[in-house]
Amino acid sequence: LEAPQGLLDEIIRKNGELYTDVTVIPADRLEDFVWRTTQTHYSEARRPLQWELYGQYGLYAHQHGDTNMENMVKAITPSAAKLDSKGVKSVQSHITTLNRYLTMSIDEFQQHSCSTMCDGEIMLDDNDIAAIESIEAGYLSPEFILGNNPRCNMERSGRIEGVGDFKITLELNRNIIRNINIAGDFFLLGDIDTIVAPLKGCQFTEAEIEKALINLDLSRLIMNLKNKDFINLLMRQ
Repeated sequence: LEAPQGLLDEIIRKNGELYTDVTVIPADRLEDFVWRTTQTHYSEARRPLQWELYGQYGLYAHQHGDTNMENMVKAITPSAAKLDSKGVKSVQSHITTLNRYLTMSIDEFQQHSCSTMCDGEIMLDDNDIAAIESIEAGYLSPEFILGNNPRCNMERSGRIEGVGDFKITLELNRNIIRNINIAGDFFLLGDIDTIVAPLKGCQFTEAEIEKALINLDLSRLIMNLKNKDFINLLMRQ
């Protein structure tokens, strides 16, 4: 059931903002809804329901503030290999929302999170805010959003189990690595340029790449990545 625009406007006026989703149910179906979702009669509920009655519309409304699942599915684009490795059939079967497991309201959850995970407050000054905005600018640049699209004449892509998905593009000249770009879905622990720098100017052979990386422990830069696995991916035909 779709919430009428007038009801949404009233929620915004009352709360000052509108979370991602608002769920509504007809007032005369509240008891049936509670039974279907909790297998408990409304009169036996231990906690008050986080629903508000909007009598002029004959609706109960609940602003649960979780993620719009349709938008989430569109935004997350893992490879088929990653889904297969997790034993799931789709993105939607791999994600969930907190409201499916919590009985507390958003405000209660925020207060609980602060009291259990924080030990104090930090007041940001102008220098802190400027530093944050400087970091933010990098994520808003066209290069970050659309990709750098580096020149390449070779591409290696694949999944390394326990590490993640990789897409590596190389620009070779007479079998010498002139440029290399490492992207993908993995947990970065350090500066990716630490891997890139020693490979530039290196001959594209397994022995020379191994020699170029001999002083690096790649697991310190990308979580769980072993040098041998990375080299095998590069040399994969």
